[in-house]
Parts: sequence; C-alpha cells; structure tokens
Amino acid sequence: MLRNLRPPPRRALPDLRAAEAAGFCGLPVLKDSDCPSDCTACLPVCPGGALTRTGGALALDLGRCVFCRECVHACPEGKVRFSSEHRLASGTRGDLVIGPERRAPAPASASAAFRRLYGRSLKLHRLVLGGCDGCDRELRACADGHFDMGRWGIDWVDAARDADGLVVSGPVAAAADDALLRRTWDAIVGPKVLIAVGACAIGGGPHHDGADAGGFFRERAPDLFLPGCPLHPLAFIHGVLDLLGIV
Repeated sequence: MLRNLRPPPRRALPDLRAAEAAGFCGLPVLKDSDCPSDCTACLPVCPGGALTRTGGALALDLGRCVFCRECVHACPEGKVRFSSEHRLASGTRGDLVIGPERRAPAPASASAAFRRLYGRSLKLHRLVLGGCDGCDRELRACADGHFDMGRWGIDWVDAARDADGLVVSGPVAAAADDALLRRTWDAIVGPKVLIAVGACAIGGGPHHDGADAGGFFRERAPDLFLPGCPLHPLAFIHGVLDLLGIV
C-alpha cells in the first residue's frame, strides 16, 4: 500500500536563478533602426512619459514605464516590443534608460562591508506610499512558499527599527508622503539599504507630474532600483541577490 503513496509536489522553486517569468511583460526591446523623421506616434500615448526621442533614436526610461504596451500598438514601424525578461534591477537611476547603446540595466552591487554584514541575513521593511498596491502584493509573494526568499535569510519585518533596509513602493506625491518616508528611514539604525520598487516610486509613473514632493530620493539615492508596474517577485529576488553578491 505504501507503494501507491506519492511524495507531495515541491511548491518552492528549486532554482530561482534559472526560473523564467513566463507570460510576464518585462524588459522592452527597441530596434536599432532610426524612427522616421516625421513620426512621433508613440510619444503622446505613454502615460508615464517614459519615451523620448533624440534625432531618430528612441530611448525608454524603465523608471517611468508602466508596461502598458500602448507604444507597441501606436508605433507604425514596430519599433518597440516587450520581452518576458524579468531581470530589470539597477544600481543607478541613469542605467534604467535603455536605447540603442544600452539594451538592459546594469545590476547593482553593494559594498564588501555591507555584504559581510548582511550577506546571510537581511531584514527589510516595506513602506507603501499610496498607489494601487500592486507592487506590494508582488513583494509579499516573495516570501511565500513558492519563491521563498527566506532561504537566503531575506525576510520582511513589520517594524522599521528591526530592519536593515527600507523597500519603498508608491509615489511620493505629497509632503506627507515625504515626511513619512523620512521618519521611517531615520528609524532604521546602523548600515542600511534603500530600495525603490515600481514605476511610481522611481519616476512617478502615471503620477510623474506631481511625484517626488520634498525630494527625499534626490537627497538620498536608492541603492537598488527595481522597475515594473508591478514588478515580478523574481525581479525583486534577483536584484537583492545581486546586491548582496549571492550567486
């Protein structure tokens, strides 16, 4: 009778580094060819103002892109398409702008001292500044039994004073948001890491005209940028593992 008993299916992904985000709207891919001189069809349809054009070259800011794919439908030349690549993390804001010279953002890397301190245990606190809650739902999924980022000692904590880093999602669209962000950041003691998640936190997304009230991110640049609308759990885990130097 014991022969008929099957082992329970493995819920956790065995190898997150090799896992793919099938069906995910991920990294945009731009054609190398220049746009026609009189064509601006894709620019006005972008709700985040992510697309810019210099001469005939098109550039896309992942920090503002809401991954709506309106530009794909609007472009008569088929200049833009979206892949399922979820590795979108970057250590600098400028590296999120892709174009003919940069196909993908460069991964972040923390200092050797930070890696020695938090490489085996990193406690993060989530701060949601309005928005649609899409990014925070995906962040919560990072700790479930399927993605299980806790296997590397990366965990969520409810209190900022117990954290080693702050993960911010949603737009900083009012002075109250900026004040809350500053108070939460100040509550974290010791060496700490700042992570901006999603188009709203990084570039304002659809709120880009009124976001960044108070300019906290201009005074203290994040150590890790994770674009998306929303991001994929694999994108967050990959970005943090790269930051910690965990292979």
